[in-house]
Amino acid sequence: KYYSPGCGAGDEAVFTVAIDQQTKLLTADLAAGKITGSVTAPGQITSAVPTRTGIVGAAGNRLVSVPAMGSPAVIASVTGAVYDVRPSADGGVSFLHTAPGAKVATAAHEHGGAVTTLGTKLNLAFTKAGTAVSTAAGT
Repeated sequence: KYYSPGCGAGDEAVFTVAIDQQTKLLTADLAAGKITGSVTAPGQITSAVPTRTGIVGAAGNRLVSVPAMGSPAVIASVTGAVYDVRPSADGGVSFLHTAPGAKVATAAHEHGGAVTTLGTKLNLAFTKAGTAVSTAAGT
């Protein structure tokens, strides 16, 4: 449920570093090979990715946006842990979440604070163009 870097739809990525009850998020331009930004947020943020509107990541069962300063803001809450966050071409994000005790993950899409269930899947991949692709069996 944790990965780094989180890649965007273009050449941008976010590297995540856990530091004593905080998370440091480093935004990088991969084509240029340069760190372009850094923000430290309270708590644990995982699956952080760059989006058109800034960094979005997971904090337990919540999707959060991480501003350049201040605390993360909740975009949406779901049942179970959020992970595998991927930016979408429409400006939202697709992600997986797993309810406590569930054996499969639910694929979902967030846009403008609204969450739509895409289906019950085991994997979520995405293209460079920001198209989410669900793989594995499920409904």
